[in-house]
Amino acid sequence: MRYRAEIDGIRAIAVMAVLLFHFFPAMFPLGYLGVDVFFVISGFLISSYIIKECDEGKFSYAEFYHRRIKRILPVVMLVLTVCSVLSIFIFTPSNLRDYSFSLLSSLSFTANIYFWRNGGYFGLDNSIEPLLHMWSLGVEEQFYLIFPIFMVLLLSKVKNKTYVFLTVAALCLTSFLACIYLIFKDLTAPAFFLLPARAWQFGVGILAAMYFMKNNTTHHKFVELGIIAALFLFFCIEFTQIPAGTVVSVMTALFLAKKFNTTGFLAFFFLNNHVRKIGIISFSLYLWHWPLVAFINYYVVEEHSYLVMTAGLVVTFGLSLFSYRWVEEPFRRDFSHKIVYGYLAMSIGALLALSGLVYSNQGHMVRNSPLVIALSDARRTHFYCALADYFFYQGTRACGINASADIQPSIAVLGNSHAQMYVPSLTRVFAQQQLAGVLVPLNGCLPTLDVNITSQCLNMAKINFAAVQADPNIKMVMLAMTWNDDRLVNADGSNVAEDKKLRLTTSVLSLVQELEKSGKKVLVVGPIQLPEIDIASVLSRKLKFNHVSEAEALQLLKKPRATFDHDYAVIINLLEQSLGARLLKPSDTLCDQEYCYLGNEKVVFFSDISHLSEKGTAALDPMFSKALQP
Repeated sequence: MRYRAEIDGIRAIAVMAVLLFHFFPAMFPLGYLGVDVFFVISGFLISSYIIKECDEGKFSYAEFYHRRIKRILPVVMLVLTVCSVLSIFIFTPSNLRDYSFSLLSSLSFTANIYFWRNGGYFGLDNSIEPLLHMWSLGVEEQFYLIFPIFMVLLLSKVKNKTYVFLTVAALCLTSFLACIYLIFKDLTAPAFFLLPARAWQFGVGILAAMYFMKNNTTHHKFVELGIIAALFLFFCIEFTQIPAGTVVSVMTALFLAKKFNTTGFLAFFFLNNHVRKIGIISFSLYLWHWPLVAFINYYVVEEHSYLVMTAGLVVTFGLSLFSYRWVEEPFRRDFSHKIVYGYLAMSIGALLALSGLVYSNQGHMVRNSPLVIALSDARRTHFYCALADYFFYQGTRACGINASADIQPSIAVLGNSHAQMYVPSLTRVFAQQQLAGVLVPLNGCLPTLDVNITSQCLNMAKINFAAVQADPNIKMVMLAMTWNDDRLVNADGSNVAEDKKLRLTTSVLSLVQELEKSGKKVLVVGPIQLPEIDIASVLSRKLKFNHVSEAEALQLLKKPRATFDHDYAVIINLLEQSLGARLLKPSDTLCDQEYCYLGNEKVVFFSDISHLSEKGTAALDPMFSKALQP
């Protein structure tokens, strides 16, 4: 295909947006949308190639995939190998175990699915995942596997290109509506990570390619300027009513749909050799930049200076120039098939062997102190319901707890992730007492009906409440939640003006009364002392890199009991007056008269900044066992 310099200009804009977002997030808060631009460009280029080859009667699947392999895999294997070696010496055991799983998902081009199920793109701990950015390659490779087959079949069966265009447009619209639906249902993670919700972005690129190939016209210079101005504007302004990348993607497609006006206002930028060079090495820039950011975040732990991040940006460009010159270009143009596939086979084999070694050693590849290991082992061990355990439940969704064909669920656990975190303990107690239950989750929201985090949360809480209330098999409901959220709003959307903890407490008691009206016994799990930092991740790294001493780390694992009493004694007394023994107090187990404990030198009770670890819940088994006895 004829080289279009302006595409490298768009690539340069996209990759610099991503780099600035990751190195200096406060300066460019929507820069991650540069990835959306890359999806559109991929759709444009791949469909242009396939349509041209099919029109000439010479399309070959083998040649198509060979070109993709040479273009993508050699430099990807180099980056994965470097990251893997560094991770062995830098990471704590749990981080290294997680890295090995992310490595396997990257090698199989399912990183988007892995990170969807393990924290999402904006999770607190994902800033230290060196392979997080591989999610986008997962999406692209899944597109490359499906789209050529679909497009070749479509072109062979439908000779009229107008009908082909309309078919692609209809599929684009379907994908876009699916994306909106997922976001509306508060399923933002699958909307972000999964191909069905991203396919429309490739699709608008395909539509742009079909228009370009049929019309081959040139942009008017004012229209061209308006498109690029809108592109930059929507890198800075977000409209929550539509998916974040909508306008950026459409503007990119409109720009690609016509030839660049070389006499227009933007010629100085898009025809600039330095800009083009950034676009040409954009793939290497994208691959190298995030591991550098992640390793910096991992080592420095606390907020770092602009000087450190600027140095990281400079190193990114150095590595990218090297890998483009000595890996991307030679493997793409100079080396024989035997060299290319031999290199890939050795790289993949070595990385698979390394993953197996890490797994067999449970991440213990280098020496760490027992306290670092205890902290590390607690990290991200709070409960997640497996996808296979979810089921449709009375108009919402639920997750089975000790469910089987022999035991009918009789207990519902209702609340947010702070209800979900107790499930490991409940599973053990249910098994001992021959009980079964359902977790009805509302992550990010509270179960309360008259105040909540947002108006949308109120609506979702009402749906979950109705589901539990309508189930005649549910005899007991256990409520659990965060007790310190200061974002409460009323039913009309206005902010709660009074003391938020007290207002939440009265709302919980009101919910208890509503549930009891339907004949259900209600238990409420009270507040616990939360860490001020993500101790499992942050403190383990601070200790590993000698940012704190072991004595200082142990001191940080306990908080004065007076602090907890100051924050929660009033609401605990209020709950106790109304509920009596139906109030379960984890604080009685996790605190003594002097301190509330977050862990000790052997066991850490918290997996992150607010959730109990799997081992942390074990301390609460006696509390739940006593409460659930007939």
